[in-house]
Amino acid sequence: ILKEKKIDSTDSEIQKNYLRIETAWKNSIYDEIEIYRTKTKTNPTEAENFLKIADNYILLENYQAAEKWYDDYLKLDHNSTPEEILRYTEAFA
Repeated sequence: ILKEKKIDSTDSEIQKNYLRIETAWKNSIYDEIEIYRTKTKTNPTEAENFLKIADNYILLENYQAAEKWYDDYLKLDHNSTPEEILRYTEAFA
């Protein structure tokens, strides 16, 4: 039987490791955003790239940037699925 172990959130080693992992995760998201930004420059009519950027900004909790990219996506894709519209509205609720 496995027992739950409580983590001491004040432990400096835990804080350091958490910060390292969080930084790596955010950097990977920023890298992905850059990939899709490049794709929007080479193919500015591909709506999916704008959606991917918006979704990544949501992960970073940068809702203002996400809204801009969702708006651009919706301008290009007039056949958005209900799930995509829901994601857009939930992000700003």
